[in-house]
Amino acid sequence: MMNLLEDARAGDIRTEPYPHLVLRDVLPAEMVARLIAEFPTLDTLTSGRGYASNERHSYPAHKALVDDRVSDTWRRLLADQLSQAFLDQFVVLFRDAIRQQHPALCTRFGADLPLRAGVRRRDRLRDADVLLESQVCVNTPVSATTSVRGPHVDMPDKLFAGLFYLRHPDDDANGGDLEIHRYRRGPQCLDGQFIAREAVEVVDTVRYQSNVLVLFLNGIDAIHGVTPREPTPYPRMFLNLFGELAEPLFDLERYQARSSPLSRARYHWRLGQKRMARLAHAWVPR
Repeated sequence: MMNLLEDARAGDIRTEPYPHLVLRDVLPAEMVARLIAEFPTLDTLTSGRGYASNERHSYPAHKALVDDRVSDTWRRLLADQLSQAFLDQFVVLFRDAIRQQHPALCTRFGADLPLRAGVRRRDRLRDADVLLESQVCVNTPVSATTSVRGPHVDMPDKLFAGLFYLRHPDDDANGGDLEIHRYRRGPQCLDGQFIAREAVEVVDTVRYQSNVLVLFLNGIDAIHGVTPREPTPYPRMFLNLFGELAEPLFDLERYQARSSPLSRARYHWRLGQKRMARLAHAWVPR
């Protein structure tokens, strides 16, 4: 088993500026070395297409699990983060925070939050309460110092999100760290999902180091971003984890700055695309 939350305890949860945990040395060193050695190729993750500097590419679990180019070790890792056991452990760890920040979930599912796990893009939300995803991800090699993504909040239909880092031992470039932010004057300053850097302050920085897991409860306060990364021939390698709900946890629209109609339009377009994808998936003959 490679359930990344298996050894986590409620005492690991940090409450400021929002509920999250940071776990180091999550897996045995020999397993981490094997995962790095067997990391899927850029050609696999980009589907053979070209790519630009410091560009994000994600390979979803429902494809990776049936791809012979992805090793058995990697498929076991992906599958363990899609399990009912993983979701149950998340609920155990974050139940108190969910009750406090998202009480409507307790009204809907019950105080103990007996959530049923499914797999995103494979199962349907009529048969599961949370669709889990574990994506193999890279930020491509960097030719000029840039940040792949500044301060932002995730889409409101995510219950949680997490990153598990697997850094190549020869990668000595600075940057690519995860910053945890809080608002300086409240959340009514969003531009779509993004927030101007001057509207937030850094509370903590989680270094891009191998065998580190960061996982947080989603919410309007769950602001995070990635520091600029220096030029390097090595990709930034990680596992991207999240769980999708049928209904959003919060109304992102109400927190938009008045001066960002274009970003609001982009947000609504993305929300519409997600809904259309779910509808299309629901009608696939089975």
